[in-house]
Amino acid sequence: MIGVNDGNAYLADMQLGAHGQWLLQFAVCRGRSSRIAGLFIFILLGKLVGWLVGTADPLRLHEALVLGFHVVRVVLGIGQVLVTYLFLAAFLPRIRQRRLAVILAILGGGLGWVLLTIPQLGQPLEFYSPEAFSFLHLYSLPHLEAVRILMLGGFCVI
Repeated sequence: MIGVNDGNAYLADMQLGAHGQWLLQFAVCRGRSSRIAGLFIFILLGKLVGWLVGTADPLRLHEALVLGFHVVRVVLGIGQVLVTYLFLAAFLPRIRQRRLAVILAILGGGLGWVLLTIPQLGQPLEFYSPEAFSFLHLYSLPHLEAVRILMLGGFCVI
């Protein structure tokens, strides 16, 4: 289970978007907090889902928000793999090299596995942090995939 609390917070942000709000207000802040502009991917996704299924039935809306979250996660995951391939194509001339590099980039987490040989150092970062490991991006939070797509796509344009 990765990012459960974060995922629930993003579903709450989507709920705000479904009910017509554009700004976020953090419910977990002590006292009254001001509304801020942010996490537009979830606000816009909530607006789309709310427009498609309506907001009258809260259970139906919740199920649709969860489904929308995962659909966007899968679509952005495919996009992340494709943009990673395009980025690597700028450096690797052969198709076989590119394919191997994409597999390593998506499935590999770096050299953190070396830490497993020294138990006192604890678990490698890529075992539990989706921000550090592309494979966890594909199974966790869609905005991480979106950022990776924008970053690698930007490098391809430059």
